[in-house]
Amino acid sequence: MSHPFTGIEACADMDREIFFVPDKMRGAPKRRYIANAVAICNTCPIMDACLSYAKDQNGTVGVWGGQEFDGLGFVSVATLTGKTMEVAA
Repeated sequence: MSHPFTGIEACADMDREIFFVPDKMRGAPKRRYIANAVAICNTCPIMDACLSYAKDQNGTVGVWGGQEFDGLGFVSVATLTGKTMEVAA
């Protein structure tokens, strides 16, 4: 699958680093960081295509299509409240 980025994505004019949590960030700051990224994803017209693309890639990390990936698979879904729900990878 080719990447879904066409210039219409919500993050097109943003620094993409906001979708990648700094390595040493943990706890509430990490949850807020992820929730902010997910809030952007939730406004995106290609969110589903982005998520599908991420799921098809090996070693995906960061927030893609509103979900967090840790390089091994899907980790969590963040809500706009900043909480996460852990699920099995």
